[in-house]
Amino acid sequence: MSEDDNAMPILFYDGRCSLCAREMKLLEPRLTGKIVLKNLHDANFEAFKGVGKISMMKQLHLWDGQQFITGFDASLYYWQLAGFHRTTRLLRLPPLYVISRLGYRLWAHWREKSGKCSLE
Repeated sequence: MSEDDNAMPILFYDGRCSLCAREMKLLEPRLTGKIVLKNLHDANFEAFKGVGKISMMKQLHLWDGQQFITGFDASLYYWQLAGFHRTTRLLRLPPLYVISRLGYRLWAHWREKSGKCSLE
């Protein structure tokens, strides 16, 4: 994948994480033609825009063509693309957004510390 490939957003995800892989499999039909799904464990994966695999494994990274969107905000971005407009609108409301971002951070931290998903 060329670093100059900005035609579509690119979502970098952990294909070895059962939760991440299952979500991508379910959403792939809704996202086809709207976003590129890039498994961090593909043999040809290299750092992208100066961000390496380990950083991307710690939280979702989505390249929107100009900048990275990370963590829960990346989830909201691709859920919106997948057509979950009501859900994303609801989760962007201030009280739910704050709680959801915190929940995502706690999950990402647990995922890293538990050893359930290797960050390498």
